Amino acid sequence: MGKKQRNPNKRLPPPPPKDKTARQADVDRLHKQLIEANLADDLGKATNIFELMEKYVETGESESGTIPIPDYKRTLDYIFTTKANLHSSLKLRYIG
Repeated sequence: MGKKQRNPNKRLPPPPPKDKTARQADVDRLHKQLIEANLADDLGKATNIFELMEKYVETGESESGTIPIPDYKRTLDYIFTTKANLHSSLKLRYIG
């Protein structure tokens, strides 16, 4: 029995990028999660995450990175993606 041959000519086109309304819905979901966790005020004062969110909605460019928050011994990892099948995310990590 041999290995299954795949057709190299059959390639799926990439999914279309998110439009502005999808990006805004993604950011609203993240903002709502921060409010529910009572982190929106603290992160707004200690970081520029909300400015990054607004820039992502307006420009539509994917962006990811880490923002250190030394007062809380944490880092904020963010991923803003333009792929329609993926969600943007925020992660608060302990760096103790």
